[in-house]
Amino acid sequence: MFSILSTNLCNAGFYINLDQSKDRLALVKNQIEQFGIENLKRFSAMTDELRQSACTKSHKSIFQYALNNNLNRIFIAEDDFKILANPKFGRFGSIQIQEYLEHIYKDIAEYDVVMFGCNPKKQIIPINRYLGYNLASTGAWAYIINDRAMRYILDNYNYHKDYMAIDDILPTLNYKGFKTVVTIPQIIAHYDGIPSTLQPSLGDTYYSGWIDGSWDKYLYENITNIIKSGNDLYRHLEEDYTLEKNLTVLITGHATPIVTGK
Repeated sequence: MFSILSTNLCNAGFYINLDQSKDRLALVKNQIEQFGIENLKRFSAMTDELRQSACTKSHKSIFQYALNNNLNRIFIAEDDFKILANPKFGRFGSIQIQEYLEHIYKDIAEYDVVMFGCNPKKQIIPINRYLGYNLASTGAWAYIINDRAMRYILDNYNYHKDYMAIDDILPTLNYKGFKTVVTIPQIIAHYDGIPSTLQPSLGDTYYSGWIDGSWDKYLYENITNIIKSGNDLYRHLEEDYTLEKNLTVLITGHATPIVTGK
């Protein structure tokens, strides 16, 4: 079984890593040790003339391997994932990663895809306090997927025809009769400060600010509307949130040039 901190989550786990990416490999190994991860195996990343296709091809190859070996639920990560020891509920506090996993491990089987992190592009719709429907996002750096969804993706998507990468595909499964959810809060982030393998010209990448901003926009800024709808999932946060939304601080000032020579 694949497990994090002794919490069994699915049948097996895989992480995708290019043979030449030794620095990323070291980051993964450090996290395996730090978080007591078991049964997470390395998958040698595939290549393709289209870089997004290469990434998607690697994910799909793992799907095929899993189906061939009767693994009905697996974890997949890209080698730039970063497990958060204390994931934050936006601006409303945090939770210990082990406590979070203990809350959701039984619920995972109800869904076709459980994304542990993403960069949302549409509103996240809470199902309960710890999971929400993800209808559009980028990023597929850590998720659990079942055999039904794996088989559907293999049969219906081809990047060279539809130009849909794996991170585009996973949330759109909600429109195909599947259930794709994301953890609330994000518990596995995208590692900052390492070069992009898909776009090397970018140099070291720092996406966490962008991603955190997207979570604020597509989940936490909507908490007031969730509460008004009668959903009490975040009612315990209402007081703090209302204060922050209603308080405006205006700082005024001006710049004065320094004049010399007189």
